[in-house]
Amino acid sequence: MKKILISILTLIITLALIVLGLTINLKSMIVDTTDIILKREITNQITDYLADNTNYNKEDIKKSIDKFLNEDELIKKTVDKYMNKFMDVLNDKEVTDLDLSLELESIINGCEPILKEYGVTISEESKKELLDAARGEEINKTFNESVMEFKNDMTSEDKEILNIFNFITSTSFKLMLIGGIVILLGFIALLKKSFYKWLSNFGGALIFSGIVLGILIHLLLDTLMKEMGTDIIISYSSFSTYGYVSIGIGVILIIINIFIPKMINKIKK
Repeated sequence: MKKILISILTLIITLALIVLGLTINLKSMIVDTTDIILKREITNQITDYLADNTNYNKEDIKKSIDKFLNEDELIKKTVDKYMNKFMDVLNDKEVTDLDLSLELESIINGCEPILKEYGVTISEESKKELLDAARGEEINKTFNESVMEFKNDMTSEDKEILNIFNFITSTSFKLMLIGGIVILLGFIALLKKSFYKWLSNFGGALIFSGIVLGILIHLLLDTLMKEMGTDIIISYSSFSTYGYVSIGIGVILIIINIFIPKMINKIKK
């Protein structure tokens, strides 16, 4: 009976760790995926322009632009910044109008060396027009109106999904999960009547949850995307990192659990 109860508690801890991993990495996955989509769109736009206006090979151009954008964190930081503000707007928090001018200026200035590399020079007049447009009110006005339109068009089901997202990504929910895991580990320690034998259960739970989050989610979503026939690329990097770290910590805890009794025996001798 005791072994069955310990197994059930370990299973609950494993599920709690999986949910905790999801809540911690969900926002990062959305930001990383949006970053990939935006970079792909920018790459395609610039590549098509250069391929149509120069004699350079399209694939070579694409590789060069990809290299530049992948080394540049500006787009990702911008997505992260405005996602937070976007969520604040949807949650009826007071937010000043979103201003994209600085980020657009940086992207324009960043793309200029790429164009020069392929023999396309932006005249000072053209560059000034682009920068003036980036600093202008029209882009910000259109963007802010689009955000408000999206908010106003939300259905009751959309709002319910938003509320669920807010709850599962909140600090309080994460603390609830961590607190629950600690309490369950305490119960396992009491049942095993040992100050260290719970480490094997926790280590096993971490390893299994790490496999689910670091490997299985990737395979599952990839299969789902292929079945749907979509070319959307989802970023799993945050889940993979979290999963591998969980597996590593789990292995370490199990090794510690094996060595503790040996150390105790040496001390007794």
